Amino acid sequence: MDTIATRYSFWDVLRPMSALREQLPFARTFTREEYDVIARGLIPAGMDDRWFIFLENDQLYFHRSWTGTCVYQITLDRTAGDSIVVTDALVNRNPDEYKIADDQFDVALLTFLIDSLLLGRPAQLPVRSSNSSGS
Repeated sequence: MDTIATRYSFWDVLRPMSALREQLPFARTFTREEYDVIARGLIPAGMDDRWFIFLENDQLYFHRSWTGTCVYQITLDRTAGDSIVVTDALVNRNPDEYKIADDQFDVALLTFLIDSLLLGRPAQLPVRSSNSSGS
């Protein structure tokens, strides 16, 4: 698909990241080539596609496609030469919008979303352990 996702590509109104949010211990570095692919984002093609992802002003937003809820938001820094570095990662902790409160799972899911959905690499969808908080 040649379409580049923008905040207007899928939902008329996206829900912003909740004020009930936390820093996520997510560290990642991308090449310029990876950044160019990530910057295209992801527009859901059907009801089975659960994520809408777009880049705006070096902020990568991850919204649930059915609700428009922003679950993750990461900041990318392109000033480090040939590397693009994640400098900040936020996760929605509003239990009315996102019921999971497990940093380890969220880091694994965010890694999966980037690797599988954006970069097209083989990646294992994380499974929450039975003692994870949230539902």
